[in-house]
Amino acid sequence: MKTSTTEKARVRRYWRAILTTGALLLIASAWLGHSVSCVVEKVGGNPSNGGYGAWPTCVNLIRHRPRIWSFGVGCDTTFELDLKQRFHHADIHSFDPTINQARFEHCMDLSYQALYGVPMEKSSVFFEQKGLANLSGFVKFKKSNDPRIGSKSIAYGIRDMSGEEYKIDDGATSPASVETLRNLYKSHGILPTSNMGYVLDVLKLDVEGAEFDIVPSWCRTKFHPLAKQILVEFHERLFLDAANKRNKVYACLQDLGYLVVHEHEPSKEEVVFVHFKRLK
Repeated sequence: MKTSTTEKARVRRYWRAILTTGALLLIASAWLGHSVSCVVEKVGGNPSNGGYGAWPTCVNLIRHRPRIWSFGVGCDTTFELDLKQRFHHADIHSFDPTINQARFEHCMDLSYQALYGVPMEKSSVFFEQKGLANLSGFVKFKKSNDPRIGSKSIAYGIRDMSGEEYKIDDGATSPASVETLRNLYKSHGILPTSNMGYVLDVLKLDVEGAEFDIVPSWCRTKFHPLAKQILVEFHERLFLDAANKRNKVYACLQDLGYLVVHEHEPSKEEVVFVHFKRLK
């Protein structure tokens, strides 16, 4: 059958849009019996700082009224604000145990001004002062021996770039509240079952090394996050035997039906996983 001129033009426009935005179309291997297409776009980031803080995301896979959960936001909410701008009806929840509500709102305003150049009129993103972990309760965070590094972690065996292990942050005013994803779902009235479809459109994890404990625990406890896509920032550089830890995360997510569709080059720190199997 002969392809019409109109159809050729449409195809050219489609591929030009992909190439000019730096997006990438990826398809699962044929032997898997499934395929998934993802148009990767950079979401968020500070324009005045080279786009620092942007996250690669399969924006084309996000529904019109999405539910998005983001863990470890710190003081950069450009990702969440950008998604809210693209999806006005999005239900976005941000979690971080190291900041309180007032600090979060201040950081939201800073991020909004960085993105749009004007003060934010009203916060449109829910915040909870809670961290994600493979356990429930209160924990003391560890901090780097390097005073220039402000991020904290609950991960076992995390080290700074000198090779020295993080120390318990005894200066913290109180232990941090952490929770499993399963229990967070319950506390938000979500009782996930496969027949309800995806609970989250996007699950973002920037949890300072705790990803190496959190994700494998899902497979040990037979828990499925039911997120269409999972964005993970890996902190491999801060661990001994880090390659083995990463492999365990990849293996668990593969068992749960996720496919790697994007790895940031050359560091492979930001990785996008998309669920491509039929939910059972």
